[in-house]
Amino acid sequence: MPNKEKGLFLIHLPPPVHGVSAINQWIVDSEKINHAIDIDCVNLATARSIKDIGKQGFTKYLTLVKIYLKTLSKLLSGRYDFMYITLSPLGSAFIKDSILVLIAKLFSTPVFIHLHGKGIAPTLNGSSKVVAKYYNYVFKTCHVIHLADSLVADLIQIKSYKRISILNNGIPIFELAKKTKSSKVRILHLSNLIEAKGSFTILEATNELIKQGVQNFQIDFVGNWDSKSYEDKFRNHVKSHSLEKHVNISGPLYGHNKQTKLSESDLFILPTYYPNECFPLTIIEAFQAGLPVISTYEGAIPEIIQDGANGFLVESKNPFELAAKMKLLIESEPLRKEMSQKAIQAYHTKYTFSIFEDNFLNIIKKATS
Repeated sequence: MPNKEKGLFLIHLPPPVHGVSAINQWIVDSEKINHAIDIDCVNLATARSIKDIGKQGFTKYLTLVKIYLKTLSKLLSGRYDFMYITLSPLGSAFIKDSILVLIAKLFSTPVFIHLHGKGIAPTLNGSSKVVAKYYNYVFKTCHVIHLADSLVADLIQIKSYKRISILNNGIPIFELAKKTKSSKVRILHLSNLIEAKGSFTILEATNELIKQGVQNFQIDFVGNWDSKSYEDKFRNHVKSHSLEKHVNISGPLYGHNKQTKLSESDLFILPTYYPNECFPLTIIEAFQAGLPVISTYEGAIPEIIQDGANGFLVESKNPFELAAKMKLLIESEPLRKEMSQKAIQAYHTKYTFSIFEDNFLNIIKKATS
């Protein structure tokens, strides 16, 4: 990019901390990206915590109006070579974000739509032709960025975009703490504690492991609760099934504390069936720390995990299959070590943030040159 281009970035930034907001913050803070692009940013976040996501309220509507006015003001006062938006693909969030795309089009500003979610195809299959026409109108002539090849099929009914590019997620390299010795295999579930992320399936698998006489393991659940009702259900199950010996609930961890927890662990599990799951950053974080990963066939996860090489894939909501793979890795240190090396290799060859930066800039350059 010989000349520094000016981009208006409409993105979700922390808080709350989740995969999309974390990547967006890294983009904004990236020296390499800022060297090539003059970034002017509008924060699209209307929720302040995980529990607030999806809820309505006067404060949120007021924040949304401010976002529209700020975007319009910036487009009126300055020339931008492009607009970049992390568009929510579904529901009221899509309507909110799509209006911003239409505002940019009033100024003939080229638009990059970066999708971090899925579900457009089933939504359009069950909707009227009017909805399909609106989606196509929003995407018309836009440059689409998606997370993985396997997710492109979600856009099968969108024919109007200009081009589509694939950009795998990537994360910065963090310093690994020295692993301490433990008599137990330390298993980590690092995620916002939403039932659909598979945390309750893990409890059910834990019941099965104990029935089979497997005792030498400890599971750490690290993350924010999405609701008080689910927290109560989870804690009641732990207590009623006497799982306290094997289950530790840490709450959310960030920065160095999170990195230390990853470094101290031996195995990572994410048996997710979350409808919007696409390309979980936590799996990449686990790979960097050298952890074999057990997860599901949701989203692009089968593109990240090589089943039987750097982890295992299991059917969602199947605690018995999950327990079988957990038992295999708990009881075989050589297998854990073999998978650990392949996980580290996958991270360094595909998923560093430096690779992400280069691919991101190449996509922008190709589309705007």
